[in-house]
Amino acid sequence: MAAASQCVPCIRIGVAKHWWTANLDDLKQQCIDICNLWKLVGCPRNGTINSERLRVKYRYKQAIKQAIIDADTGVNEDLYDRLCKKDVNSFWKSWRKRFCSRNIKPTIVLNGKQGDKNIAHEFTEYHRKVYQPNTFNAESVFQNEANNRLAECLHGDRDMESYNIDMSCIMSHISRLKCNKSAGHDGIVSEHVVYVVIVWLYIP
Repeated sequence: MAAASQCVPCIRIGVAKHWWTANLDDLKQQCIDICNLWKLVGCPRNGTINSERLRVKYRYKQAIKQAIIDADTGVNEDLYDRLCKKDVNSFWKSWRKRFCSRNIKPTIVLNGKQGDKNIAHEFTEYHRKVYQPNTFNAESVFQNEANNRLAECLHGDRDMESYNIDMSCIMSHISRLKCNKSAGHDGIVSEHVVYVVIVWLYIP
């Protein structure tokens, strides 16, 4: 929990809707007012008040959809234009203006190091240490085990047929997989393999 509070970004309600405008606030309030009036008169399913409620509600929903579309289109066109011009500073300035808090300032000093190259180096070294497996050198151990078995199969005296891989062999190795573990460089976790095998075995 301590690590999550320091590393996982938290989004406050309302802040994530960067496309929200004052016009949407007015439409929302109109929708609330007409709904309250509609409830006071007994929630009729026909008549003038109900027709007005449906009209205001529809206009409010359409305005929200259009605001989202306009925001996405504007952001994409703006950022795409910056990328085409290869203007990196303007690109990130537009990105921060659209998605980041206005109180955030660019980092000037990190761990006592100044300059873009030094800050990038400190950032890289930190995250390189964070992304480490729980078991040290585990990938090398598995690689050596696989290489040794391949070497025995290719250069050993035993018959190749004795090394045939069958379903029991596959299930035996899959049963050794540990779930709830983070993925490696390929992005594949143990659950991918386990659930695919379950689907393959039990679903016709």
